[in-house]
Amino acid sequence: GTFPAAADQTREQRLIAEQPAAPGGKPARSTAEFISKIKGGLQELEETAYWFELLVESEIVDENRLADFQQEANELTAILVTCARNAKDRK
Repeated sequence: GTFPAAADQTREQRLIAEQPAAPGGKPARSTAEFISKIKGGLQELEETAYWFELLVESEIVDENRLADFQQEANELTAILVTCARNAKDRK
């Protein structure tokens, strides 16, 4: 589920929502660690996008079969970039 709007959140929900979540389910110990983990995720996404491109260009996989995955990778990249930017702004 999603959290209620900020005005309707309980104290506990606000505390949880404000915690930077790190990949792997462990909370980041600092903003710098959070940003580092986000950058690691971005590197993984870049590598995945590269492999998608290789699979299509080598004609191993039809581009249409990967279109949804490529879109998802692009969306995740945008989300992680925004998360990193927002975390840097909070420092």
